[in-house]
Amino acid sequence: MAYRENIQFSVMFCNDVRLERDGQVTYVGVYQPHLTVKEFPYSFRGFCVVLNFMAPVDVLGEQICFQVFRNDKVVMEFTPDSGEVPTPNAAIQMSINMEVESLEISEPTKFYAQVAIGEKVYRSRNVLNVTTEPFSGTTEQGRETKPLMNEE
Repeated sequence: MAYRENIQFSVMFCNDVRLERDGQVTYVGVYQPHLTVKEFPYSFRGFCVVLNFMAPVDVLGEQICFQVFRNDKVVMEFTPDSGEVPTPNAAIQMSINMEVESLEISEPTKFYAQVAIGEKVYRSRNVLNVTTEPFSGTTEQGRETKPLMNEE
């Protein structure tokens, strides 16, 4: 089907998502792709996954399933029924917030998300790697990066 080239899917990991009185959304404690912690086990005091999805309306005939993975194991899942999927003229757009009050990890962990539409799977490029070793490397522009350290 032609719509498959027009799928947009992204994920953001943060501590909290707040809906303000004026209708704005505030993302608190947005994580960079690499989080360095002092030691394991490590506890997140709040852990939110924000999934943003946009696709042509012709995906509505297919089963849609959003999944969040922790080291290749599904830890959160959401399958909207047809009544939850908005149906504007040319595209559907969804923003899904998945939250847990606390989350403890006991080893280096990689979080990522994917959406399955029918039998086709789209994996987000955004990930959250949690390690005890500082991340280092170079950016696409060739500048050296420095690790961010969470002191909790």
